[in-house]
Amino acid sequence: MIPPASAGMVNGGVRMQVLKTAEALRNQGVDVQLFNPLELRNPADFDLVHLFQTGHEMLSLSNLIPTQSVPVVLSPVLFSRHPAERMRRWLWFESLFLSRLGGATTELMVKKMVCERADLLLPNTPAEAAWIQSAFGIASTRIQWIPNGVDRRFAEADPRLFEEKTGLQGITLFVGHVVSERKNLLRVIEQYRAADMVPKTEGLAPMTEGMTSKSVPPPPLVLIGQTEGGGGYGEACRQAIERNPDVIALGPMDAEGPMLASAYASARVFLLPSLFETPGIAAMEAAVAGAIPVVTAYGGTKDVFGDDAIYVKPSDTKGILEAVARAHQQWETHSERGGTWSGAQRYSWDVVAQKTLEAYRNL
Repeated sequence: MIPPASAGMVNGGVRMQVLKTAEALRNQGVDVQLFNPLELRNPADFDLVHLFQTGHEMLSLSNLIPTQSVPVVLSPVLFSRHPAERMRRWLWFESLFLSRLGGATTELMVKKMVCERADLLLPNTPAEAAWIQSAFGIASTRIQWIPNGVDRRFAEADPRLFEEKTGLQGITLFVGHVVSERKNLLRVIEQYRAADMVPKTEGLAPMTEGMTSKSVPPPPLVLIGQTEGGGGYGEACRQAIERNPDVIALGPMDAEGPMLASAYASARVFLLPSLFETPGIAAMEAAVAGAIPVVTAYGGTKDVFGDDAIYVKPSDTKGILEAVARAHQQWETHSERGGTWSGAQRYSWDVVAQKTLEAYRNL
């Protein structure tokens, strides 16, 4: 398995997908080797090579693999909010124009080439699969969608560790690369007001901090994940966090540790307003722990969460914040119905490994 180099620097979804898929495949008796760029290996020594993501890095690597003798599997982790038909026309234009410049390529052309060189593509959602098939003209026989997985242990997570260490409870939670433009957090960070998220009782004023019973203080937006880097966008996010007392950045947490699981269990709402997600492993983990997911409508999230999430348009910050408030309003009923998301059974890493191994064997 060959992940992108960024997986060694950002503890994000692709890194988790690679590690968890490899672990689950090993549990089923598969000899999985993770690529080390400093260790010389001959691709022909393997039964297949599984690449993750598209881009120049993967294009260069795919050129080194003797594809006639070694099958190449690709998990593209690729989506665009631009219609596939428009992207197909744009690719035609780019090819026509750039052919006169001696082989220059664009990022979109590179992604298409990586997909074309793979024998089998394993996108994470039907929406991702449909977009790739239409935009790049990849035959449906070479595409099989396999979902991301989620650990069942999150269903048993205990909120007390997080709440005792931080003094927070009933929060709005985000977990991921905070300063990534794709995660689309800047405007939300700037405009989030905890008081606006307090559940209201019909016909009465909003509940306040003095109330007890099932009520909690106005829920802050808690950010768990990397806040360094990100260029100008990252700097704007950091400044917005400093200015807004209702936003708390806790930094990264060990993905396998009890603190992150406890944070999920403490959250009432999990927010993921990204430009797109396929479908967002952190959102799946939080949903299993009992939070209501408020997630982007793009990338195939609806394929996975169905009616168990509230969907938002990334460009509509006001709508995103209203959706978060609505989720807090619904949380008591959600909790009384059992709270945890049933996807833990359908999308376990064991199931993902079984589907992946079946796809390997069909090559």
